[in-house]
Amino acid sequence: MAGKNKFRKLNKFTVITIISFAVLLVTGGFYYMPRMYDVLSIGRILHNVEDKSISWRFISKAFQSGTFVQAKGAIHRNKVPGIYSKMAIFALDDESISYFNGYPVDRKVWAKLLDHYGKSSFPPDLVLFDIFFDKHSRKESDKALEKSLSGFRQPAGSDFMLYPSLHSDLISGSTVTDDNEKAEILKNCLSIDSPEVSSLRKFELDSSIKPGRTTTFFKLKSIIKDISDNLSFAGFANMEPIAPGEDTFCKCPLVISAGYYYMEDGVMKITNVYYPSIALSAAARLAGAGLKDISLEEGKVVIKNSRWNGINGDFTIPVDSSFRLFVNYKAAASVGFINLLTLKYAENAQFQKNSIFLLGVSVSGMLDNKWLSPMGDMFSVEHIGYSIGTIMNKDFLLETPWLLELLYLIIFTLTIGFLMTRGTSNAIAALLLAILFPPLAGFVLFHFNIVIITLIPVITGLIALIGGEIFIILTEQSEKRFIKSTFSKYVSPDLVNILVANPEKIELGGQDTEATVLFSDIRGFTTLSEGMQPKDLIGFLNLYLTRMTNIVMETKGTLDKYIGDAVVAFWGTPIELPDHALKACQAALKMMDSMHAFNEEQVKLGNKAINIGIGLNTGNITVGNLGSEKKRNYTAIGDNMDMAEDLQDENKFYMTNIIISQFTYEKVKEWAVVRELDSIYVKGDSMPIKIYELMDLNKWD
Repeated sequence: MAGKNKFRKLNKFTVITIISFAVLLVTGGFYYMPRMYDVLSIGRILHNVEDKSISWRFISKAFQSGTFVQAKGAIHRNKVPGIYSKMAIFALDDESISYFNGYPVDRKVWAKLLDHYGKSSFPPDLVLFDIFFDKHSRKESDKALEKSLSGFRQPAGSDFMLYPSLHSDLISGSTVTDDNEKAEILKNCLSIDSPEVSSLRKFELDSSIKPGRTTTFFKLKSIIKDISDNLSFAGFANMEPIAPGEDTFCKCPLVISAGYYYMEDGVMKITNVYYPSIALSAAARLAGAGLKDISLEEGKVVIKNSRWNGINGDFTIPVDSSFRLFVNYKAAASVGFINLLTLKYAENAQFQKNSIFLLGVSVSGMLDNKWLSPMGDMFSVEHIGYSIGTIMNKDFLLETPWLLELLYLIIFTLTIGFLMTRGTSNAIAALLLAILFPPLAGFVLFHFNIVIITLIPVITGLIALIGGEIFIILTEQSEKRFIKSTFSKYVSPDLVNILVANPEKIELGGQDTEATVLFSDIRGFTTLSEGMQPKDLIGFLNLYLTRMTNIVMETKGTLDKYIGDAVVAFWGTPIELPDHALKACQAALKMMDSMHAFNEEQVKLGNKAINIGIGLNTGNITVGNLGSEKKRNYTAIGDNMDMAEDLQDENKFYMTNIIISQFTYEKVKEWAVVRELDSIYVKGDSMPIKIYELMDLNKWD
């Protein structure tokens, strides 16, 4: 909509679209930008907000499925299906540690546990220690555990931890030449030939594997060689949040690399070693496979030559671009929690065939083994349990690719913007859509194991909505002021209010529309004016024109202009009037009545009576805010305007007051009392038209 105000110079939809894209650029840019560039921490805040929605989705799904907090000391096998019904966690809690005289617990405790269940009728399919065996303890205790592990008939494994260092930016094959950096590496990093690295040698993945964007670590809490030699499997216990720096840990990297240094001809070089996670190693053993059967492919980790649940073939695990598994947590606590207060309790507990034992620590503050999960704080052994369960149940969470998420974000935000431009009711719909649709979509899809951004679209949509509404309010206020200042001169206050509420009804640039035009003129006004003083003449005209203009506005007409004593008006635009011809005829007859009353007043004042001629015509006219940039008038032009003026002039010849064209007559013939006058030619027409004298109407508002 054109106008002086700068807001009206911009197309509303275009501006709303620009605002929406600007909001997308900010929120989407911060959300998807690499963390290293997020100097304002806005991206981290957005990710933490999104993490909250993920937690809510997990809780909602767990509540709906009936999986909830499990009591320690009891095993609720039927709450979570699949492999969880076979899984039991032996946890060292505060009471247990007190009973066993502190932590770490004597390794004879673990040896006795292995011996007991290894000789039972149904030995566990797998035993996993989430207990760090990185240092030697009493010699007889170490020997007891080594002996129990070597004699255990089923797979037994343990985990280790990897830690970042200041040199995490080093890559395999790089050469270190700076003396200060060499000193730092020698102090903080491990040699490829160190005992810690050597003890894990048999648990390394194929060196030809190049997993790409895996995390690289340079510190290691390893497993002592005497114990690692007797383990069937091992892997790291690291868990990660979705993005670095976030609080919620729900990603299990299945493969990560460790960077070690070695010396070659006196030159320090860096090499990488790839390790599997303890969850992946355990899953491979449960599927009857080994490390040599693990293959990394784009978007998936494959365990080849596997056998699980009676099915032979490749076992495919979907992962993200960094080979991380999105863990599908099922409840706010472990499926089975056995308080290892006494060995007697553990020995008396009966387990079904094919059970899986996880042995860990559930003591806060002693170890760095408790991380926030989407279901609340969990110990590392619980994270490991759910990681294994996600894999073996094939209960994978599928993350929406970020490009698809971004497309969804763009379409959603632009839809909000589009609705804002469609009026108040649609703006309310946009608000409801912004608040309700993303959470609803996120929660529904999550029940089908599909993860999609949920709160980021809400934030983006609401910001776009607020920005757009501010623009619309400023624009509408400007439009309302413009409409009132422009149209209060031409139409009735009621019509002005309609235009203010519906500015789209105006096309100020000019539009063709059907309307009925009225042209009136005072007969012999030149002679009349010659006998009057200028001041009296102006007062006379103002009084007369006020009467005539009021009638135009009362009948919902639009005043076009004054031409001296002539009045030009039209009905049917800018507000549509289905009966515009009838309204114009009513106005013409009222003008005659008003003229008679006006004459009576003027005669009493000693002035002469006047007579007027009125012409009415119906047809298409061009209406708009016409003129120059500095001066414009809302007016109408066209042949049908000229015809009304010609008909007004014909009153002199036919000695009449109101002449209407055949086009107007066709619109009002049901109610008009007329006298057919003639068929005449008018300017611009090759065919004559019939004209009628309007005498009365039998329909009035």
